[in-house]
Parts: sequence; structure tokens; C-alpha cells
Amino acid sequence: MAYSWNDSDNQDLWTLTVEEVALLPGMTNKGRIGFAVQLKSMELHGRFPECHNELDPSAVQWLAIQLSTTAEMLASYEFGGRQGQRHRRTICAVLDFRPTNGTDLQRLGKWLGEEVLPFDPQAGHGREMAHDWFRAQRLEPPACDHLDRVIRSSVRSYETRQQAIIHALECR
Repeated sequence: MAYSWNDSDNQDLWTLTVEEVALLPGMTNKGRIGFAVQLKSMELHGRFPECHNELDPSAVQWLAIQLSTTAEMLASYEFGGRQGQRHRRTICAVLDFRPTNGTDLQRLGKWLGEEVLPFDPQAGHGREMAHDWFRAQRLEPPACDHLDRVIRSSVRSYETRQQAIIHALECR
């Protein structure tokens, strides 16, 4: 999700607080910018970035300015690497999020089937809705490809149930 940098409100969303800056001592410039990007992404979007190209360059630049480093330092930071994973665990602990498990994914599927799909059977905005659900539940969402499979499965289950209802009505 990219923000327009034409107004200060969007810049404020990516401004680090004193408490957030206090989490950064002892890190290299690469580690600080990587940590900050992941922290703000989780706070704002309810998920961690999976790759560099999904980040708004203006947001990264603004974080780099605050950290007295350069946005280019992020290029060598691996979100899925050991350092990135360690940062994610720290961020989840600070923000009081926990990893998603199989039971959580079943709850998500049930929620989609009861609360979302009756109003949007194709779940065109299913990923956004799911990310909102994960954020509300204080859960770290799975990777996007895994989440997409869960959503497709929920849509398929919903369609199957609807077809069974229609078939039962026609057989009366």
C-alpha cells in the first residue's frame, strides 16, 4: 500500500516514535532501516513486507532520514534472512502479535464464509479483509501466497455450500 507524500499526515504515519527509536541501538545502518521498515509496515498494514518492491520509496526515504542513513542500505537487507526473521520476532513481541497457526487459519476461513463471502461471493478484496482480521486478532499473517490459498479454499467451500442449498431447494 503506497501513500501519497503530498500531505504531512502520511509522513506522520511513517515517523518513528521515541520508543521505537529506543529499539534500534547496537544495530548496523542496514539493520536499523530494515527493522524500521518492518516495524512500520506491521503497524500500518498488519503484515511484514515480503520483498523490497512492495515498499513505498518515499516511506523508506523518510525512515532513512530519521535514522541518519540512506535508503540504499535497505537493498542488502533480506526480509526472510536470519536478521529479518529475528527482527520480526522482536517486532511481534513489542506489538503483541503472535504467529498464525492452523486453528487461526480455520477461524479465518469460518469468518470469511460467514461474514465476508455472503456479501462478496468472489472475495475480490479478500486479502485486504483478511489482513484487517489478522490485525484485529493481533496475529502475524502467513505469507501472501499461503493466505491466497486459504482465501481460495474458503471461496470454494462457500460456493459448494451455496450449490448444495440451491440443489436442495430445486429437489423439493
